[in-house]
Amino acid sequence: DRIGGRPLMAVGLAMQAVALGWLAAVSTPTVAYITLVPPFVIAGIGNLGHALANYRGFAERGFRPAALVDNDPEKVGEDVGGLRIRPLEDLPVIARDHDVLIGVICTPAPAAQSVADAMVEVGVRSILNFAPVSLVVPEGVSVRKVDLAVELQILTYYEQRKAALAEVKGRRRASADA
Repeated sequence: DRIGGRPLMAVGLAMQAVALGWLAAVSTPTVAYITLVPPFVIAGIGNLGHALANYRGFAERGFRPAALVDNDPEKVGEDVGGLRIRPLEDLPVIARDHDVLIGVICTPAPAAQSVADAMVEVGVRSILNFAPVSLVVPEGVSVRKVDLAVELQILTYYEQRKAALAEVKGRRRASADA
């Protein structure tokens, strides 16, 4: 039941993670740890997809894109971030060969749902969605939506709030000095 005081199930999962290449040693100035990091696929290799494919922060945290896919024949075959862009139709082979569980969607809004459907169909269970649309996925599939406009609105709100508070404080000081 146990190996080295650890349950066999935990040892088995660790061995599977090593076999799949999912273990990554991650270290920061304050912490060093080992984590499970499954490979992911980026769909939609426009400006944002290019930027994410070239983002060095992934490797620093142990993440690695397994593949880049796009449905634009002009982009297919192009090398970006050390990977060749493949057609979206290759997604089943990519998912099988790389045990992909995470997908990143960087497509225009009209294409996002069909890309999400294709990802779910091949076994992707978590999606990071940069497309400006809400995705409908089956139960058990996690979606994180990144809306940069909303993030800017939040920052704008905080800036306006800080300015209003500074104005109120300034009026209080002025009336206290009078």
